[in-house]
Amino acid sequence: IAASAVSQAAGYEASRAVDGNASTFWHTAFVTSPCCAPVSPLPQSIVLNLGASYKVSTLRYLPRQDGVPNGNITTYNVYVSTDGVVFTKIATGNWTDDASLKTVSFTPTAASYIQLEATAAHGGYVSVSEINIDFTN
Repeated sequence: IAASAVSQAAGYEASRAVDGNASTFWHTAFVTSPCCAPVSPLPQSIVLNLGASYKVSTLRYLPRQDGVPNGNITTYNVYVSTDGVVFTKIATGNWTDDASLKTVSFTPTAASYIQLEATAAHGGYVSVSEINIDFTN
């Protein structure tokens, strides 16, 4: 699985959201002077290229696990695509602003790409420790 995002901070690239390591994470770009502000406004999203077509049914989102809440996604949309160009929304909802594992299930849908879009998140940033997708062939 490959991951991409329009906004990402150096050292916090989108690929870190799919590396299997809960201590690394993707984070949208930010400036540090004056202290800490998002570079890009919400919404922001991350796209996973699944490498083949699967019937996706669940997305699991693990927020950053370092004790800092910046970037916890609180309102989201999930989209799927077969070509990486045209995306269709399949889920929307809210998550609590904490570091616990979040899950959204939906009707199994054929997809080669899946996009998690944050429309609201702690501090106006977005961060993802890990994203996992459940699917059937």
